[in-house]
Amino acid sequence: MTRTVTPAPGWVPVTTRRGDHTLDLPAEPIATPGLVLAPDWQGNRWTGRFVVVHAASSMVVPYTALPLVYAREVADQLGQHGIDWTDPVAAQPTRPRLRAAILHVTIAATEAWQCGVPLWWARPSWQACPPLWRLNGIDVADGEDGWISALDFGPAWTTWRGVVGWLDLIHDDPFADPLIGTITVSRDRDLSWRLVCAAPLCHHDQPAVGGWFAGEGDWIERPTTDREFLAATSTELGWRQHGRHWLCPACAHDHTPNYDSTWW
Repeated sequence: MTRTVTPAPGWVPVTTRRGDHTLDLPAEPIATPGLVLAPDWQGNRWTGRFVVVHAASSMVVPYTALPLVYAREVADQLGQHGIDWTDPVAAQPTRPRLRAAILHVTIAATEAWQCGVPLWWARPSWQACPPLWRLNGIDVADGEDGWISALDFGPAWTTWRGVVGWLDLIHDDPFADPLIGTITVSRDRDLSWRLVCAAPLCHHDQPAVGGWFAGEGDWIERPTTDREFLAATSTELGWRQHGRHWLCPACAHDHTPNYDSTWW
């Protein structure tokens, strides 16, 4: 018996097989040639999980019925074992190399899911950046002499070009408050830091960066010298820490720990 579902835009059609039954489904193409991701199904319903499918043979790779993010990570890792998944017989379960690769990756994925972490960490979360440039002059808000960017969550720049660009913008903006008196530029002695998500597939390899809301409600996303402040603010905004690594709110949600002990 064959049932068909129309693929969504950007997806590819794939046939998945369960015993004597097949189902044509929309599948997500991935970086590993020959493998795709498809919804997992039993009987007449979707299980809520996704599986890795060997497209040429319609074989569902065993033990890969996982949340979408873990299925993606498993598919990526299966491409690291030297197996040509474009081969129509690549997914034959009698191949020792195949069995070893699947067992290694799926056991690691199960353990990662239980802990609510990615299958691997893609990058350090704390990344050192150049010392910040700051401006010293009259604060136009209250007219008092002081550092325009004294507070670390105020204006500051990682490059000289950024300083010049901001000054040009203020100078040319007819609605901006004028800068009063002499403006001097200084540079911190210490490195600044930024916080990035360590999940391997975060935003298609363009990981989220930690930031905070300024007093006017503007979102600021730049390095800071105050790691404690950035860590506390990020935690309030839904970032989740795992030792030296952090997950942004979206990746923390995707990597929700599996508390269902009956699954494993």
